[in-house]
Amino acid sequence: FKPAHTVLASNTFGKLLALKNKTSQPIAAALRGGASSSVVLHDYSGVVAEYFSSIRTPASLILGASIGALFATDLSGGTMREKSKSERLCTRFYNTCVLFSFLLSLCTTVTATAAGVTLLHHSGLAKAESAYAVLMRDFEYEFITVRLSYLSSLLCFVIGITSRIMLEYKLLDKRRRDEAYVVCFSIGAVVAHLWSYINSTLHSSQSLFGLFVSLIQIIVRRGFHEHKPFQVVSIASSTLAAIFLTKVVFFKKKGNPDDVIL
Repeated sequence: FKPAHTVLASNTFGKLLALKNKTSQPIAAALRGGASSSVVLHDYSGVVAEYFSSIRTPASLILGASIGALFATDLSGGTMREKSKSERLCTRFYNTCVLFSFLLSLCTTVTATAAGVTLLHHSGLAKAESAYAVLMRDFEYEFITVRLSYLSSLLCFVIGITSRIMLEYKLLDKRRRDEAYVVCFSIGAVVAHLWSYINSTLHSSQSLFGLFVSLIQIIVRRGFHEHKPFQVVSIASSTLAAIFLTKVVFFKKKGNPDDVIL
């Protein structure tokens, strides 16, 4: 015979022990399942190929438009000598932006095409958790080059077209200053909106400038650490182009206004 309080205590302890086991078993099973589970990997070769193919199309359109704009001779009529200082400056700005748009879109088109050919040599890319991870792992140079070149060429082309609008419709005239403000602020609003959205989708960096720094680091590594001679030539040529562009813009001697190109 056991005292009543002993029986009550024993039953209470048994119920608590059973409740503990009942609660801890699902938690332990869930923890074991979470520890043993892993990220599902997929083959994104087709997605990567589609990306390079799709970005090549709009870049080719910008390339063709830039070639045509480079050889546009009639910028609202008249010679450079007859234009005002602001019109000559706008013309130089237009030529510079269109030139860079042509070069950057050409870089995008060729790099995207070459990346597509590179994919043909792969029997199959290693699986990853996303297509973005595959691009940053196996095509980092091509991916960053194509993205930065395409977005920069688009920006240069829009700025160049804005300059062309100012010249063609004579919006630099003081009497049409309000119309000029409408054009500039409208295009500026669209560019700022797109720039803000693009910066939020870069993922690998916080801004286009960060993407540019990453590309410079990759180019320097390819040229000097991986010993690619033509990459070194490209670095040297780009540096000389920047030096002479600075000389043309800021230190050019006064001469015949009709000779102004950049």
